[in-house]
Amino acid sequence: MTLSEGPRSRLAPYGRVADVQAALTFLGLQPQVDPDRLGIYGTSYGGATVVWVGAVDPRVKCIVSVVGVGHGGRWMRSVRRPDEWHDLLARTKADRVKRILALDGGGIRGILTLEYLGVMEKILRQRSGNDDLLLCDYFDLIGGTSTGSIIAAGLACGMTVADLQQLLSCFG
Repeated sequence: MTLSEGPRSRLAPYGRVADVQAALTFLGLQPQVDPDRLGIYGTSYGGATVVWVGAVDPRVKCIVSVVGVGHGGRWMRSVRRPDEWHDLLARTKADRVKRILALDGGGIRGILTLEYLGVMEKILRQRSGNDDLLLCDYFDLIGGTSTGSIIAAGLACGMTVADLQQLLSCFG
């Protein structure tokens, strides 16, 4: 067994965020990758990391967090020194103008979610005067769980609600 450097059981959230951001930079420079449609996935502690990255990095358009943190505020405070916690609170207060779309799972009940999103898409198109407006143009961050994550990924990639309804009806 190989031992890693540093204290045992040390969590380094800033280091994890920096690593994910470095990976986003690398991916965004690849010719086969559209840097305006980057999504990230994380499980367990990684689920919390991708939520954090998505909150601070505008390049992220879709987040899938599986078995992430149950109580975000308590967890975020527990992995920071007091000065870091107060700094985070100040930064998030200043960043409250972002538009976030969070979609729950529910298997085939995703059809209901898509019905609501269809109405939302229609209203936003009417308000903006843009008949081609996509939900990914309106929201700064789109994420979801289970079926909601599939819908979120499609929306973040520029699919319309009608495209997703067709996809769900074909592949259920």
